[in-house]
Amino acid sequence: MVHQPFPEQYSVLTSNNMTQDAGTYCGLVVSGVLDVAMLETKHRELVSLWPVLGGKLVTTTQPYSFTTGNTVDFGSRQLSCSVYDLHLPNLRDTSSDKPTYITLNPDVDDLFHYDTIPFFNIVEQLFTLRVTVLNDATLLAFRVPHHFADGRSTFDIIEAYCNLISGKPIARITLPPHVPLSTMVHGRDELPPSVPANAPFIHPAENFTTGALSYVSFVGKVIYKVLAPKLGIDEPNEEKYIHLPASFVLDLQSTSQIQLDQAAKLGELKEGVGLTLTKNDVITAWLLRRSYAHVPADSSTPFDLIYNFNYRQALIQPEAGTNFIFNGFYNLRAHFTSIGELKTIPFYRVALAIRLCCIRNKQPSAVRTSLEFWEKNRSSRLSLAGPYQLDNLPNVSPWTTFGYNELDFSSALRYGEKGNGKVVLTVPCSMLPMRMMMKPFIMLMKDGQGGYWARVNLFKSWWDEVNEAHYM
Repeated sequence: MVHQPFPEQYSVLTSNNMTQDAGTYCGLVVSGVLDVAMLETKHRELVSLWPVLGGKLVTTTQPYSFTTGNTVDFGSRQLSCSVYDLHLPNLRDTSSDKPTYITLNPDVDDLFHYDTIPFFNIVEQLFTLRVTVLNDATLLAFRVPHHFADGRSTFDIIEAYCNLISGKPIARITLPPHVPLSTMVHGRDELPPSVPANAPFIHPAENFTTGALSYVSFVGKVIYKVLAPKLGIDEPNEEKYIHLPASFVLDLQSTSQIQLDQAAKLGELKEGVGLTLTKNDVITAWLLRRSYAHVPADSSTPFDLIYNFNYRQALIQPEAGTNFIFNGFYNLRAHFTSIGELKTIPFYRVALAIRLCCIRNKQPSAVRTSLEFWEKNRSSRLSLAGPYQLDNLPNVSPWTTFGYNELDFSSALRYGEKGNGKVVLTVPCSMLPMRMMMKPFIMLMKDGQGGYWARVNLFKSWWDEVNEAHYM
């Protein structure tokens, strides 16, 4: 495998700098005890093949830039316990036909990333792996700076690592072209006939604001949300895993689609006739309704959904067998006039609003316009715009296209181990310095059995109503 030489230091011309200081963390629970020596050897091999992983984040430039290198940031430890002793979410504890709520250990991220979560400083090493060996399982903990790699690229890195362990070929790696990615957007808009183009929130200038004052104000609000519970002047958050079995999701999708189609026949839809709701649409709608079950139905509080969007599909793709590693996402907003509207409109219309937002914003013209905005403001500090409190801007990050449950680490199993080397649980997280985590914040993942996991971060008091809320 021949690779082009990489520069010692480089920058990218297009990136969502809202996540410039964040770290992306991904923990995997693998069935069986893996060979630590082999895991480290393959880590070194991956860095030698992809030297972008051996570099660091350079925070003295604006925007941040990167180096390449050969640093292998690997660590391991052993705990004399079973995976079941750690009280991690497990499919054996879930219902087969209805949602299951599992309170997450507040120290779960430290369990995986036991010495790689900085408090004051930001994540600098571009690729870090920590291994925790248990009596019957292995925890793999991967960390990258979000400015370097988004969820998609994080999966590409982990998949390549797994393929090296399995003896499979891995993709070539290349840096994103040193041109504005807006110039690489291709194709023509193809909006369905029932989706008018004049929708709000396509242009990110309506979603984000620039300037030091607004940025300081925004950061101050975020810091307050982190520190206030610790000082006893605001309520704490609580994280849970919600499991949605396959049958429940399919029923939710089918019922919603029937309602949409019936509304279309009755002439009750102004837009969206003939559209097909996806599983992500209905899961997100369901989670939003659950998350705000505590709010009165007549609430006039402004409300928007922040939805993480991967724009790679709109770009000219690299040659076959080659991957770009970059932070290729930005934030969309699905608009509701109020929380009251979210709670009182028919359920299918919540899912439809999400579908319409995705359809409009994935059009090449919308992607190009959005990327031009990020490129114009690549050295600026941005903050969220609009008359919103952070509590009413839930952020949903779908990881449902990443096949973590299909990864096979069996080639690294120690001799005689009974485990199968498969990933049985994914524990993702995105964190800012001082362990700041947005809330409400939802990350969606597949469970490997046709169902879904959602890692949900809410205020503690909200959960009482979530558990009691009706399903639609």
